[in-house]
Amino acid sequence: MSQWHLTKSKTKHDKLSSICSNSGLNTCNTETNEYLGYNISSYKKRAIDNINYVNIGDDWVYSAGTVISNGEVGRPALSDLYKYISEDGINSGRKNIIGHYAVAIKLGDTILCFTDPQGAFQLYYSTEQPWTVSTSLRLVGQCNDAWEPKPLKIIETAIHGQTGEETFISNVRRLYGGQLLRIELSDNSISKEKIPIEMSGFCDNYNSCQGYVSEYTKRVRNVFNELQSIDSIGLNTTGGIDTRTVLAALLDQNISPRLMYGVGNSALTNTRKKDLEISQDIAKHFNLEFYKMNWSGSQPHSSKMLRSQFTKYGFHYRRYGGSESFFKEFDGGMSPYPTLHLGGFSPAFTTKKPWGKENKKYSLNELVDDYISRIINTNMFADSVKLTEYREHIKNQIREALSYSPIDYQKHGNSLDTYVKAKLFLNIRNQAGFVTTFNQFSYYLSPFLMKELNDPLITIPFKYRENNEFQLRVIDDLFNDAFTIRIYSSHEEFNINQKTLNKEYSFINKIDKMESNFTQTVGEVLPAPTRSLAEKVYNTMRSDSGKNPSIDHKVRLENTKYILDHPMMENYFSTLSDIDLNRLNNMKRILFGIEQINNTDS
Repeated sequence: MSQWHLTKSKTKHDKLSSICSNSGLNTCNTETNEYLGYNISSYKKRAIDNINYVNIGDDWVYSAGTVISNGEVGRPALSDLYKYISEDGINSGRKNIIGHYAVAIKLGDTILCFTDPQGAFQLYYSTEQPWTVSTSLRLVGQCNDAWEPKPLKIIETAIHGQTGEETFISNVRRLYGGQLLRIELSDNSISKEKIPIEMSGFCDNYNSCQGYVSEYTKRVRNVFNELQSIDSIGLNTTGGIDTRTVLAALLDQNISPRLMYGVGNSALTNTRKKDLEISQDIAKHFNLEFYKMNWSGSQPHSSKMLRSQFTKYGFHYRRYGGSESFFKEFDGGMSPYPTLHLGGFSPAFTTKKPWGKENKKYSLNELVDDYISRIINTNMFADSVKLTEYREHIKNQIREALSYSPIDYQKHGNSLDTYVKAKLFLNIRNQAGFVTTFNQFSYYLSPFLMKELNDPLITIPFKYRENNEFQLRVIDDLFNDAFTIRIYSSHEEFNINQKTLNKEYSFINKIDKMESNFTQTVGEVLPAPTRSLAEKVYNTMRSDSGKNPSIDHKVRLENTKYILDHPMMENYFSTLSDIDLNRLNNMKRILFGIEQINNTDS
């Protein structure tokens, strides 16, 4: 289930099919219907063989991503999905399957297009006639006849991720989980509708943390039981608590995953020696297979390399700095190749702890300022007018995003609980881009990002989040032996006492923790420009020995020059020194990708 495209125009369909063929994708199925006026093609995943469509009489279902029903993927899962939806509607269908996905389903003379309830999987569309829908932003962009520079959207997507419906390509939008597209074949019209989404929290208000833990672990077991019949599972692991939670859930089901960890050679891949060591120790202790992935790259890349990567992967070529070794590993390089990859990411298991803020009333403006906090006190923008313009842009995007959520966030007077729910909801959409990227290659799930397991996490009383109490108790309930190996989380290394579940630090770890706390305290009192410089010096001193600072320096210099000289970014910035390397790389590659689409169309 790599990707699919659907359009009214046979000419556009042929153009998109040619682009997909040139990118190395293998067609799974194509259907053109001149009488009803639709053309659809789907493509297999890059690293495994799979079927991502099913015909039911004159109807059909096409999907991209991962759809699991009753432990099955492929045609059986899509047949189940068709049955659920045709009998009881979309919400029934989404409730009875698990996964991250984008689906097109034909029911008689109607085609419905939608994503998973979280909107984690990306689905793009243009209602400009002749309409086009695809899981690839690049493909819908290639069908665009009118271009208008959208610098604010480029900045937003590069630094924060895409917040609202609009993309940085004119007339192209991204669908929310709370929306669907309805295409009426009788008149070939396309319209957007809202899907009611309710928060699926806990069934009761418990008097103890263990009450919440007991209910939640039942949900976890129900989800992971669905994975029992999957041929082989790979877990992208770290030394942290989140992937340890996934591991505990797998071992609880007697599933033995293959553990994997990627090692890069620059800050672009964000890999750490401690994570590698602990991942290897886990594999050895539980007698699990371990595979060390090579994520090294030869950045900064030439224009020829960038063009080649964009031709093959579209805007996904931004992932992990576009490291060629990263793509080689996931594009079939690892052997044997797992059928299903799992990751530990969940915004609700976050280290940022928004619930730790002051218990007061919060406004929309405060949510916006928090959202752009990484740049609001920098000298990035050319002047205060540009910063105000950007802030208003983000405010409008957040307002729009929350209108498609189950969260009633008002202009003023929101409780801390509502503020936290809004912040975590926004994090799903703008931090889940990797879900669509990894699903290009094989089936991929981030289990605790899915609505079934994410919603309860958002509603846990704050007091049970302190010191990771709830999460540690969940691991304890699932598989206590998962605590046998030390944990490395938020730059802290510690053990978990298997009886008390308290964190225990060695003498050296205590020194490291004191140093980290001192650095954070100093950072909070330094002026913004000085703080930025101090952070760079500290991060360089603390960086892993395997990373090459000279690569990072070259990438920063080249990307900064490219962005500041680019016509779309003219007069927006005074400096980019406060932007971290990955976000800087994102911005450069977005701009370069837009150029490639424009050059192709000209």
